[in-house]
Amino acid sequence: AFQCRVGPSGRSIYDAYKFSSGDVSEAIPGFHSVSSKLRRTMLASPEAWYVPKDGKKTAAERCRWQRSQFLVAERFDTVSGRLTGIWTEQRSFGSLWVPVSVDNVDQAKALAVWWNSTPARMLLLNRRTRKLTYPTWSLSHLREVRIPKPDNPGWSALRAAFEEACELEMLPMKQATECEVRQVIDKAAAHVLNMDYSTLAEWQRKLELEPTISNKPYPLEE
Repeated sequence: AFQCRVGPSGRSIYDAYKFSSGDVSEAIPGFHSVSSKLRRTMLASPEAWYVPKDGKKTAAERCRWQRSQFLVAERFDTVSGRLTGIWTEQRSFGSLWVPVSVDNVDQAKALAVWWNSTPARMLLLNRRTRKLTYPTWSLSHLREVRIPKPDNPGWSALRAAFEEACELEMLPMKQATECEVRQVIDKAAAHVLNMDYSTLAEWQRKLELEPTISNKPYPLEE
């Protein structure tokens, strides 16, 4: 894996900015909600507006310069949530969405696919804190999620998967095996990992049964 800059955190945004309306001259667009009703596709558009707080101009400017086209969720509802990573046309930040530094647009789109793949999702779930069905991740946790090396041939597969599925609705993990987007991105992830897709399909099936995802007890063995 190679290291990307991750941040600023939602706490940094809250400290430096306040919510506003879009008709304020210095307001800049950004992300806030992680709601499954709003966040349905990897291709995303900002829905919030932020202005610097009084006396926080320097901190606000520092955050503004760290915006990215690739953002990852600080929180996630494991039962109903859909996206843990998004791509946006304009560089952004968010109070619940953390920008991650990227080298170019292609990398941002590929990473949006990877971050939503089953392997990356499992890495996130292994670092859950507080409530198991609504985990919160620190910046240090997010930095631990492994991403493909720069020379991995799977980058092109991730990039192609974004174009194929970025505007299609991602279903919650409890519906993984019937989710068209999940199949597209996990086939690309399998290429990155040099493994057979059937293995990831089995991981999908097992995750569907996990109580903090299915919101049901484990089924009894027959």
